[in-house]
Amino acid sequence: TKNYLITPMKLDLFKVIAKSVFSKTRILYLSCMAEPLMTKNFDEFLDVVGQYSVPYVGYVTNGLLFTEKVIQSSIVNKVSEITISIDGATKKTYEHIRTGGDFNKLLSKLELYKSMVSKIQGQRPSLRFNFTVTKSNHLEMPLLVDLAKHFDVQIIKFNFD
Repeated sequence: TKNYLITPMKLDLFKVIAKSVFSKTRILYLSCMAEPLMTKNFDEFLDVVGQYSVPYVGYVTNGLLFTEKVIQSSIVNKVSEITISIDGATKKTYEHIRTGGDFNKLLSKLELYKSMVSKIQGQRPSLRFNFTVTKSNHLEMPLLVDLAKHFDVQIIKFNFD
């Protein structure tokens, strides 16, 4: 197999693309195969999106790189949905499946998100959990539902492999 280096798009190129197609775009997802929050100044990309009336905007993240700036920009620029990939509802399982993951850090980032959106009246991004069900985590599905309730997650998507 080949190793492909995924490099983030430059903001200037994103602006050119936005100007040419976002006015005609109905659904925009700002992630595919990579962690979007690793993009330098991701909040500025969200600011560009906010200049257009794209009816549905979302992104998928592991949530570990949430910052106040990204959350605020997601709110201000009317991101429709933020999906958190989470494959364990306990520290042991999560960190076993997500190599390099830090369950406690994820929980603190979700608390930050919950705290910031609780202060907002009106439209805010809906939060979704994506959970790939495997032999090693299927017993944690009820725990994930409890976790979702705690963080006001509106949707849980269980993916069965």
